[in-house]
Order: sequence, then structure tokens, then C-alpha cells
Amino acid sequence: DSVEEIRLIRNTPGFYFVTADGFSNVYIFSPGEGELTLHEEVELPDGPISEPAFNQRRTHIELINQSSGQTYNLDQNGIR
Repeated sequence: DSVEEIRLIRNTPGFYFVTADGFSNVYIFSPGEGELTLHEEVELPDGPISEPAFNQRRTHIELINQSSGQTYNLDQNGIR
């Protein structure tokens, strides 16, 4: 299957969070000199996410499964 659209957000410390519809993981990348390096691969406990959306919060990134209403609070170390 191909992915047509990804969701991407950057937190205050500079880490990038990436996921997409149908993914079971959130990929967290740390910035480097002209590159991104995979920092963490976080498996979502409820399986694949549908209609993902990210929100920037003061202390974390919120990931919402818009079809179920399930939310996850994330930081660069994984699910909080």
C-alpha cells in the first residue's frame, strides 16, 4: 500500500513526529546537520490509527485518532 498523506509536527525541543492513516507506529526523528535521524519508533497500543491529527501542547504532542476519539500524549521518549 502507498501512503498518500503523512502527518508531521515538531515539538519545542526540536524532535519531529510522523505518522499516517493506517500506521501502527509514530516515528520520532531528531534533527541533525542537514538530516533527520530516527530517534524512536513508538508502537500504538490500540493498533493502526485512522484519520490521525497532531496538536502541539505546551509540554507534549497530542495525537488524536479522529475516527475513535482515542488520544495519545507523546514526547521524544514515546507515549507519556
